[in-house]
Amino acid sequence: MVLRRPIAVPRMPLRVPGVRPVIPGPVPMATRVVETIAFSASTPVGVKLPRDRVITQIGLLFEVVYDTDASVTVTQDPWYKMLGGVSIEGSVGKFVDVKDARLLHFRNQKDYAGTHHAPKLDITPSQTGLVAYVPLNLHFGNNPQSAFDLSAAIRAEDLSSLMLYVHWPAADRGGTGVTTGTTSLVRLMVWGVQNLTAAQKERIATPKISQVDWPIDAVYSDLGKEMALPTGYMLRRSLLMVLDNVAAPNDARADDRVSELAVLLPKQQGRTPYRSTWRQAKVHDLGRAGGEVAADDGTTLAAPTVDITPDLGIAQLDYREFTLAGVQRNPWGLDMRAAAEGDAKLAFSIAVGTGY
Repeated sequence: MVLRRPIAVPRMPLRVPGVRPVIPGPVPMATRVVETIAFSASTPVGVKLPRDRVITQIGLLFEVVYDTDASVTVTQDPWYKMLGGVSIEGSVGKFVDVKDARLLHFRNQKDYAGTHHAPKLDITPSQTGLVAYVPLNLHFGNNPQSAFDLSAAIRAEDLSSLMLYVHWPAADRGGTGVTTGTTSLVRLMVWGVQNLTAAQKERIATPKISQVDWPIDAVYSDLGKEMALPTGYMLRRSLLMVLDNVAAPNDARADDRVSELAVLLPKQQGRTPYRSTWRQAKVHDLGRAGGEVAADDGTTLAAPTVDITPDLGIAQLDYREFTLAGVQRNPWGLDMRAAAEGDAKLAFSIAVGTGY
């Protein structure tokens, strides 16, 4: 008998005609959070965020139910005063900590070229159950045009807890004769990417969006009002909102308080890489961002105001502009990770000595 070596037949994967094999890799996904954040006057209310992905963006939709009295006087930016503040808190600390939602709205205006608008508040007297839908977007990376931008994101998969809170204010923040209804709420949509490797996650920056309040206490000339910039981070940008001295909720954005501003780097040979009048700073940012559409003026719904005009009391500083090394700039801005307090400052000339 002759024994022969069996012929080895290679195993071929099962293929279904017209169906490509699945190759493991990053998986983008966008899902709504089923639980809503119900209005509760003067109370923070939170929901758990999904921890099955790296979170790149969170969309908030504020569904406002409100009533009006016989006499109505609406405050400036009513929707965002009615929303209050927003924070995101994880097991390693806070990623977002903003007490005034106006800042988030104007951040959206800058990121999306003035297209992020809210509806007009209906001032018809003695109405109940009026409804409006107000959007806000929290984008964490450098490219707000991409919902799955991984330049900066919350690595939720690596956290043991992650919550988003709305810090609801009192029910009267929309103005005189405007009351936030108890059925008002916020809905969430969360964008992110799954199935990233540890090496890919390591290249993702961790976001930090926070509010700092600096009261205006006097008149200052020649950039005499100095404020130290935060340390411990790569400082990407500052959105500046200047307010008058009227008590909340009737405080309003104002352009008459600050006359000049600058960025000071005293430990870099005393450099002042940026110095501008307040109004030039607003126009410079407007041109760089590609234009901004002002919000409706509240009186001409048939012909909304769409002038290319900077928003009152708002300017933005992009710190990436001050990090040029040859022709290459740092895409993250000023490196303040190892800086001491005072290594970088904002300085202002103040024309009217009250406000914020």
